[in-house]
Amino acid sequence: MSLVFAAIVPHGFPIISDLSEDAEGGMATRNAMLEFGRRIAAAKPDVVVIATPHGMRAEGMVALAAVARGAGKLEWEGRSFEMNIPVDLDFTDEIAAKAKERDVPIALIGYAGNRRSQSAAPLDWGIITPSYFIGHTRNLVGQGSVLAAAPAEDIAPPIVIINPSRQLPYEANVEFGRAIADAAKASDM
Repeated sequence: MSLVFAAIVPHGFPIISDLSEDAEGGMATRNAMLEFGRRIAAAKPDVVVIATPHGMRAEGMVALAAVARGAGKLEWEGRSFEMNIPVDLDFTDEIAAKAKERDVPIALIGYAGNRRSQSAAPLDWGIITPSYFIGHTRNLVGQGSVLAAAPAEDIAPPIVIINPSRQLPYEANVEFGRAIADAAKASDM
C-alpha cells in the first residue's frame, strides 16, 4: 500500500448538510470539504487514517481504536446525524507494531465489548465530520445492531482512528507519523 492522498481538514460539524442547510455561514468550508471528498474518492484509498484531537485519549500515549466499528451521533439545532463505520483492525495493528518498533508509546483502546470484533468506539465530530465527506453519509446507528455491516451504498473505505497525545514531545508524534508510513509500505493491501 502506498500513500495516495493526504489532507488536513476542519471538523466543525454544522458543515454537514444533514445538520444545517447553510452550514451556519460556513458554505465556503462545506464546499471545500465537498471538493476534499471528490479528491479522496478519485484517489481510491483502501483505508483512511484519521487523527483527531478529540475522542478517546490515553495519557502520555498515542491512542488507536482497536475496535470493529465506530459509531456516533451529532446533534445541532434540533437535527441529528448518526454514523456507524468500519474500522480497519489489520491496518490499526500494523501501525501499532511499527510505532512500537520506533519506541512510540501507544495504547490500543477498546470500548464496551470484550472482543475487538464486538466493540464499537464512540465517535465525535473530529471523526464524523471528515468521515461524512469521504462518503460515510448514511444514518446507520438506528438501524439495528451497532456492529451490523454497513449497507452496500456506504462504499467509503474503512478508517483507522488515531488520537495523538498532546503530552508527548513533538518528536514522538513525528515518529508516529513515520510509523504510519512504515505500516503502509509493509502492508500487502
